[in-house]
Amino acid sequence: MRVSFDWLKDFMESKIEAGKAQNFLTMAGLEITSFSDIEGDHVMEIEVTPNRPDCLSVLGIARELSAASGIPVKLPNSVKKTFMKKGSAQGNIKIEILDKHACPRYLCRLYHEKC
Repeated sequence: MRVSFDWLKDFMESKIEAGKAQNFLTMAGLEITSFSDIEGDHVMEIEVTPNRPDCLSVLGIARELSAASGIPVKLPNSVKKTFMKKGSAQGNIKIEILDKHACPRYLCRLYHEKC
């Protein structure tokens, strides 16, 4: 998969150099097979293994880079509006966090299909 470094930077809270980003992604387990300069942009060819479908988009690569580098990811408003809504749960689901130090944050998404 080809990833534009300029597009990747759009999802990062702070600036990062292309070489450092490549190193962080390699350390995270993504294989960078080529790194080329096309019209002033650095383009990475990333080999994504079948067990990593979360890395099949620029946002997925940005999230992986964020996890490896510690640089916060900047989510687009469309993702925030669609997937990060707060609401009340319906049904008989109760979640209790027994160790708030080991699990400071828990997220879930309930899906209910009408029959």
